[in-house]
Amino acid sequence: MSEREYYESFKGWGSDIDEREKERVTKTLSIIPNDVSSVIDIGCGDGRIANKLTSFERVVGLDFSKTALGYVKVGKIMASSTALPLCNESFELCIMAEVLEHLSDFEYQKTLHDAERIARTYVIITVPYEQSLNGLLCKCANCGHTYSGTIMAGEHVRSFSLEKLASLFTKFYLKRVMCIGKTHSDPLLKMKQRLGYYYTNDAVCPVCGSSKQSSKKKGLTYKVLSGINRIIAKKKPVWIACLYETIKGNKQK
Repeated sequence: MSEREYYESFKGWGSDIDEREKERVTKTLSIIPNDVSSVIDIGCGDGRIANKLTSFERVVGLDFSKTALGYVKVGKIMASSTALPLCNESFELCIMAEVLEHLSDFEYQKTLHDAERIARTYVIITVPYEQSLNGLLCKCANCGHTYSGTIMAGEHVRSFSLEKLASLFTKFYLKRVMCIGKTHSDPLLKMKQRLGYYYTNDAVCPVCGSSKQSSKKKGLTYKVLSGINRIIAKKKPVWIACLYETIKGNKQK
């Protein structure tokens, strides 16, 4: 299944969101500066953020999924983040919420470049914070090969630290950071995988082509490991929201 097919058939568009997701949306909205009047939400999905921006003079949601855009109630553009049909500095604020972690290397670089091009004053980015992509390791039930589940459309393919986020742009500097949600690291992940506990999705094994995946049933042993993990693990945010402001001359705050 291609990435476009995945998002067109995604069943979550327009559905109710849980409390953790509501927190992410609310806190993302809270860091929008007061002097903004025009906003574009790139990769807006079903408009869970864009639809709440009705107090601004000009709001546009952009996504390449026709299905997702059907739920967007503000202005909308159907386009890819790698080919934005917009003029330079056409919006005061560009939002990209939960977008960058899904992009290939080419898409990632092109999207950042275009966001920097069309944003006049601010950019807001939210991403999962220091996500361990090793946790997305799958094991083929047919040949035993282990491979990354990130090869499947819709999965996360990159992880972000604060240092990485601080250096995303050349024309914008990181002005404000907000932590969202609470989770913990997984120091016992490798042990769980050695015992047969693997991530599962619909990704196809790159060696034998099988879509059958192996993962041990999460019984008592898994519960004990998870309990120990919660005690020794480092607490961290689920997401991190970053507000960037344009650099004017040498005045970097």
